[in-house]
Amino acid sequence: MRPGPGRRWKETSINRANVVLLVATWQSFVEDLMDAILRTIEPARGSPHHGHFVLVNASSRSALGRFNTPNAYNTRDLFLNVGFDPRPDWTWRPRRGAGAVLTVGDVEARLNHWLSVRHAVAHGADLPNVPVVTGSTNNVPTLRLTNVEAGIAFFKRLAEVTSGAADKKFP
Repeated sequence: MRPGPGRRWKETSINRANVVLLVATWQSFVEDLMDAILRTIEPARGSPHHGHFVLVNASSRSALGRFNTPNAYNTRDLFLNVGFDPRPDWTWRPRRGAGAVLTVGDVEARLNHWLSVRHAVAHGADLPNVPVVTGSTNNVPTLRLTNVEAGIAFFKRLAEVTSGAADKKFP
């Protein structure tokens, strides 16, 4: 990156690439967690519940194949295939004690905002004017490193609470 005034093209490109990777990581996490849940709930062959599991497994695997937009609704919908709703656990206070508690609605909105940013980046469109993008150049939203760092912290915490909820439901 070059010092001084002017457009920082490399930095902007790296920040945009980080968003794509961040959302891809979330998607991969959700897919891996769903696979782990399916392996956890599989009853032994010969169990009276095995036939039911075969149907749930087939339906869930089919849904996994179509899971390409990991927004809040699609993520919840995928997990509902196995009777798991992570939403009640999608609430937390920021780790450093500063800031308000994030409610389920806040978390869903933030997740969906990141998906809209990823969508814009992937399709070469201007970034949306959403709260997760705080930078602006000539009144056009621009990703800053602080936005990417906040996104990393958000998705890390979201993965932690989602996997914690899954661990409680499927010990």
